[in-house]
Amino acid sequence: MLGQYFRFNHPAHKLTEHRAKLHRMALAWCGDHALADDLVQDTLARALEKQDQLRDEERLGAWLYKILHNCWMEYLRTRKPELDIDNIELTCTDCPERKFAENQLVEQVQAAVASLPLGQRRS
Repeated sequence: MLGQYFRFNHPAHKLTEHRAKLHRMALAWCGDHALADDLVQDTLARALEKQDQLRDEERLGAWLYKILHNCWMEYLRTRKPELDIDNIELTCTDCPERKFAENQLVEQVQAAVASLPLGQRRS
């Protein structure tokens, strides 16, 4: 299907071959199949838009890899930093979780003091 859009009429299997190679490269870079699919799709869309910029048809593969690289760099520049919320410690002083934890600690200390012999307890 993509082959019909290129002015130089590469056979569709040639683009399919490049697509698989581009996907493997994108997957090696990002480690995520969905993101790799998106990067390859962006690459092929840009190639279709800018096909008149390809000077040497023999270098189609290298040209596509360069576009893929540019898509990857753009993704890295524009992505927002990810933060794992499971590793965030609550810093509130008046939240229910903190009050619960403090109450548990007080109860544990009271139980420990109550288990001491009478001579070791202090008021």
